Amino acid sequence: MSPEDLRACYVQHHKRFYLAALAITLDRQAAEDAVHDALERMLTRKRAPANAPAYVMRAVRNAAIDAARRMRRMQTAEDVLVASADERCDISPRVLTAAFARPARDEREVIFLYVYADLSFREIAESRRRSINTVTSWYRRGIGRLRAILETHDERN
Repeated sequence: MSPEDLRACYVQHHKRFYLAALAITLDRQAAEDAVHDALERMLTRKRAPANAPAYVMRAVRNAAIDAARRMRRMQTAEDVLVASADERCDISPRVLTAAFARPARDEREVIFLYVYADLSFREIAESRRRSINTVTSWYRRGIGRLRAILETHDERN
């Protein structure tokens, strides 16, 4: 992949790449490092992939998983949720953090990519090399878990 092609891909999709890594690492610096590691690896490829954004997304995901393994612990998602929270949201970051810790990693990743990175289920499925049915199932299960936690929170208040 030429540096110009990679730059164009990054400029168009950098937010999605970063959010994909952030959904896995839950650490801003580790997510940025994962994106940069993936892009650096892409520069060494001799042939351009057929679908560059999906291929780079997979590379970013793999780099983020490697970063999370190196960290050997997942940091709190509170900073992520506070940074992206809507001012109208009356749920505390602590409750949101606890809620986001419940879904499995695949579910949490799909939620982040669909809600925050504005990827379609088809794009997520393509980048994960999974069927669209699997991706939508992960999303539904994760949202169901979040909904149950937030409903319990509402009942307590």
